[in-house]
Amino acid sequence: MNRFLAAWFCILVIPCIAGASQVNLLEKDLAEATAKAAESGKYLYVAFLGDGWSVSSKRFQSKVLDSAEFKEFAEEHVIYCPVMARSHPRLGKKQTARLQSLVIHLDVKAYPTFILIAPDGKEILRHGYRDDTANEYINLLKALLPST
Repeated sequence: MNRFLAAWFCILVIPCIAGASQVNLLEKDLAEATAKAAESGKYLYVAFLGDGWSVSSKRFQSKVLDSAEFKEFAEEHVIYCPVMARSHPRLGKKQTARLQSLVIHLDVKAYPTFILIAPDGKEILRHGYRDDTANEYINLLKALLPST
């Protein structure tokens, strides 16, 4: 039982406190993340990942999202919102409902899907898997962000 609770803490709570520029959309409302982006002037970076079952998601996550370079970039430039759709352990009813709502609201058709949204709510970029290095991908995102 204690292992079960520890696993849920790591999956659901740690992403919320991992960094000031990260929001877990399965626990927080999209409107809250959008308001945080507008308040900070940062762009919202939403990453829909198939955790444990999507090979492309795993590959992009390990090559780009988990890299020290991307983490540093994200902390400084965007509000990072990873959305992990997983089969084990199963999502609770509340998280499943939030995931379904996000998929419909943001029109997600496949995993992985990455969306960059400006503070005013305008979608700037949407794509699926890309075979970029972390630095190549960061340069792509930097080119789309306003100069600071």
